[in-house]
Amino acid sequence: MTPVTAPVVPLRRNRDFQLLWSGRAVAGLGQEVAGIAYPLLMLALTGSAGYAGLLATGQIAIQVLVTLPAGLLADRVNRRTIMIVSDLSRAVILGGVALAVYGGWATIPLIIGSAVLSSLFHGIFNPASTAALKQLVPAAQITSAQAQNEARMRATGLIGPPIGGWLFGIARSVPFLFDAITYLLAGLALLFIRKPLQAPRESAPAVREPAWRSATAGIRYLFAKPMLRNLLLWSMGINLALGGFFLVEIATWRERGASESTVGILAAIGTLGGLSGALLAPAIIKRVKPTHLVVGLAWALPVLMMSMGLLPGVYPLAVVAALVGFFLPALNSVGWAYIASGTPDELQGRVGAGATFLSMLISPIAPVALGTLFDAWGATAAFAVMAAVALLAALFTLTRPVRNLPRPEEVAVA
Repeated sequence: MTPVTAPVVPLRRNRDFQLLWSGRAVAGLGQEVAGIAYPLLMLALTGSAGYAGLLATGQIAIQVLVTLPAGLLADRVNRRTIMIVSDLSRAVILGGVALAVYGGWATIPLIIGSAVLSSLFHGIFNPASTAALKQLVPAAQITSAQAQNEARMRATGLIGPPIGGWLFGIARSVPFLFDAITYLLAGLALLFIRKPLQAPRESAPAVREPAWRSATAGIRYLFAKPMLRNLLLWSMGINLALGGFFLVEIATWRERGASESTVGILAAIGTLGGLSGALLAPAIIKRVKPTHLVVGLAWALPVLMMSMGLLPGVYPLAVVAALVGFFLPALNSVGWAYIASGTPDELQGRVGAGATFLSMLISPIAPVALGTLFDAWGATAAFAVMAAVALLAALFTLTRPVRNLPRPEEVAVA
């Protein structure tokens, strides 16, 4: 007899996935609110953009440092526990900041320290959250689930900063209290997920490999797979090219006479392009073959970037930025779906962390380099360098594994 296959439940009716997604949406909104409140608070207390920059640098640095160990933790420790502890820890930290600001005894070291400590738990949380997705969603739906995650991030990124600015205007402590509450709610949502967030583990080997080697197992896995290796190398090049994209875009708008309010409108056009692309990503992924999506965008990006340095005015730049942003969510969804589908559960945390680590490791170079280039040679030169980097990265898409990409569900492993 032919075995009966249980019907696949639509994602909207997948209770556990929706609990995870909703919790992350709430926490993501709080994170965006605090993301605008922290620099506003630093500027209000010190009047120095340098202190605000120091805070941001500390947040990025701690996430880079913790990513690989966090990936190892996600594969060795209960993922639900990691995520709940991380959320509740951030709730306590942000609640403490709100209390300190309200009481008038918030110092610069306390503010910077709290931001860095919160980012530490953010870095610990992410590999566990990324790895857990495979346990909640069948292989055929992983790409769609990743697309929904992209839509969530784009939406919270669009509405979070205005809410944060509004709450900061009510009282400086309010956005931090808001963020603390969102982490508390997100942590509670994790308690109601019924399915285990990792596959059963075999008994630990008698002799464990060194921790550093185990932590870097994800990077070795990525580079051992020709398809993942070439996609990763291409994405690293794109991250380098796009790392200073927004900075150069804003500087170009200002150089061409756009006011602060106009810059806000122009930035919103680009953000709406990304949000629209995220909402339509499932349809794009369903109708466009992965090879056509990756290779087509890889070779279109250099042209689009170069055009931004040559087009006159300010609104044409925003339209091109929106076009770039429109296709990136589908691309990100496919890329992360390959990692989720094609990686064994016992390596999920480390492979996801390895991909994140390599992406974060190289991208911080771009803003400084492109900002300096813009100051010396102007917008055309800066966009030309971005286009050249994207063009070199596109060469990785000419390799056979990328020219013959399967759909993510076709590479699924247990």
